[in-house]
Amino acid sequence: MEKWPNEPDTWNLSHARRTIQNLEMPVNSFSDKIMSRLDEQRRGNNKSKLMKKVFFVTSAAAIMGVGIIGSALVSPAMAEALKGIPLVNSVVKLAEDLTGKTYTFNQAEPWSMGEDSGMVYKAEGTEYSQIMLNSNGEAKDILMNVKWSDLKDSYKKEMEAALQQLFPGQNTQVDIVGISVQYGLPADYPIKSGAVYLNTRVHNTFIELENGKLHRVVRSLANEEVDQAALKAAESIFAGDGLEGLRKGPLDNPSLVSQDGKEVYQLHFAASDKFPVGVVVEQGTNRIVKVVAGDLQDKVDEIPKVADKINGYSEAELLKNAMVQAKQLLKIDLEGYKATKDPKMMSVVYFTKNGAPTVVGLHNAKGQFYHLGFEEYDRIF
Repeated sequence: MEKWPNEPDTWNLSHARRTIQNLEMPVNSFSDKIMSRLDEQRRGNNKSKLMKKVFFVTSAAAIMGVGIIGSALVSPAMAEALKGIPLVNSVVKLAEDLTGKTYTFNQAEPWSMGEDSGMVYKAEGTEYSQIMLNSNGEAKDILMNVKWSDLKDSYKKEMEAALQQLFPGQNTQVDIVGISVQYGLPADYPIKSGAVYLNTRVHNTFIELENGKLHRVVRSLANEEVDQAALKAAESIFAGDGLEGLRKGPLDNPSLVSQDGKEVYQLHFAASDKFPVGVVVEQGTNRIVKVVAGDLQDKVDEIPKVADKINGYSEAELLKNAMVQAKQLLKIDLEGYKATKDPKMMSVVYFTKNGAPTVVGLHNAKGQFYHLGFEEYDRIF
């Protein structure tokens, strides 16, 4: 695993990672390598009810540009039907309203993920762009990276205000600004459906605005910049058997993330040559609020074989397993908690108790949790 994507170098993947994270598969937010693996694993056209659950998790990557299924991987009949969706004036207008400029679009390409499908259009003359329509010709996602000189004046003012807030008195220069809008997201998502997100990177800092207001700030850190107490807390999760033999490797590419009044360190340790163990530690209190071990997750292409086993665990069994791991990973005693399996999302379990914070977990076919986190932090970081 190369790095934890503490807001990416390529803006078109930003909301893909965030969306996947918020689709209750947070491990996928920890790595470019995981994202590319998902891209490889999602190829194919299995439309069973089982795989629909998997596609619900992985489709965000495809929808947001991690990899569009080209016409060669779409059936001829579907491709022909999709090409019947015209590049109407509304598509051009979407881009014009968003950027203040009129663009020419290249030939549309079909995309498909499970039972969902549509067309994707790219605007010429932009650093990166993608406008996705669903099979009804309705806008699904818009992603555009534009030069500062081409940015709409109102967006320039919003970004300038945010930069002054973060870097007061400095004449901060920005080259590229990413613009993204997503539609059809559930109301409880931290990514708001229809909201305009602007993002850019200044030196070692990623900045994101939501509807013109500063929303998320991610500062890349050198290892020595991480608070030693926070680092010590993160390293403590390796003391025990809760991670099935994974051992702490070197700290790599840490970051400090601020959003919604919360500030956390995002740390990961190279526990294997595949995926790191990701740890989120609350700044100031040094409380561990989330742990993800990608190596313990079942491979996507193996889920059909182990699905019955994953679904077969009782809530009592899962609570028993989580109690051991939660003490080691989150330093919380789940005694008196109730376990509830998510009826829609495979392997997702909620642990609740009156007057206590809710814990979210995801488990593998062994009944072992590869993800545990406090819900209030889980959907943000």
